[in-house]
Amino acid sequence: MVADEINAIIIDSIEISYEKKFKLFRFFSHLGSILDYIKKCKVEVSSIISKDEYDMLLKVADKEYFEKLMTKYKLQGIEIITFMSNNYPKKLLEISSPPLCLYCKGNLQLLNSLSVSVVGTRHPSNYGKIITKKLCSEFAQAGLTIISGLATGVDTIAHKTALNEGTGTIAVIAGGHNKIYPKSNAQLFAEICKSNLVVSENPPDTENLSYMFPIRNRIIAALSDAVVITEASLKSGTMHTKNYAIEFNKEVFAVPGNINSRFSEGCNVAIKDMQAIPLLDAKQVFDTLNVLPIQVKQTENSLDKKASVILDYIRSEKKSFDDILHFTKLSPSELNIFLLDLELAGKVQKLAGNYYMGI
Repeated sequence: MVADEINAIIIDSIEISYEKKFKLFRFFSHLGSILDYIKKCKVEVSSIISKDEYDMLLKVADKEYFEKLMTKYKLQGIEIITFMSNNYPKKLLEISSPPLCLYCKGNLQLLNSLSVSVVGTRHPSNYGKIITKKLCSEFAQAGLTIISGLATGVDTIAHKTALNEGTGTIAVIAGGHNKIYPKSNAQLFAEICKSNLVVSENPPDTENLSYMFPIRNRIIAALSDAVVITEASLKSGTMHTKNYAIEFNKEVFAVPGNINSRFSEGCNVAIKDMQAIPLLDAKQVFDTLNVLPIQVKQTENSLDKKASVILDYIRSEKKSFDDILHFTKLSPSELNIFLLDLELAGKVQKLAGNYYMGI
């Protein structure tokens, strides 16, 4: 590991502002390893950071401490890509505020793949769920890597669809890998780490603080080749992703939604203000990215066996969600996924009163 990489990791280990981090990094890049110069340059370093911050840096900039830190990250499966590393994503080098370090777990090759970010509300309507899964299925079948933020709602659907389709997915998280938020997505996090990728600009033990989420969204926008908003309110964090995408000259698409729903207001206003292209089908994204989609036909025979059982049960007459739940013995969340799959496949229609019937 070269001196600049060591410097970046050590500087990134203390809680200081983004501006201070890069000032320190530039200062030590002219000298050599911070491990050798931290005590010799106390006066110069103290002009950049406070005394308390210097004391924190002094603690981390110890050879024994640094070696233990690297061993700890290795045992956790965390790989660190610094601003100076050869494999630092080119897409991030093109923005004005690239992270000093990226903490990664999984398949690093996905960082440079052709990708689309799919983002939106944590509380999607049934329409939002269906359209998110439909679009993500088509993106996945075309070989695009799907990027999102591991939040509940749209993000979760995007990641799960990518996993189910066997394509790549990148989860960009705000805090550290050891502080997964929300906790309900801990299993999804583990699944993504197996063969896909989870990325953070913060060290593994960093707590999730509210200010980190909007800042994190610049990475989601920067890593993608296009951004798709499926359903979002006007004041949601998704709008930060949209704004970053515009700043980075990325194409932004938004799915038009119900004008009476606040969860579609962000999409509709972005379209009205000509900040996003109204997205009516996946082909628009394929055309923008020069992607040739793979045509995949889903037949009834290819449906999951459990989905087929559900379909047989509701084929002749409508059944309530509770009826189906009792019949299948599935959990509510599992049943929701199966019913959503069947809706997307055009096999099931959702009726008023939370009833379903086979088509």
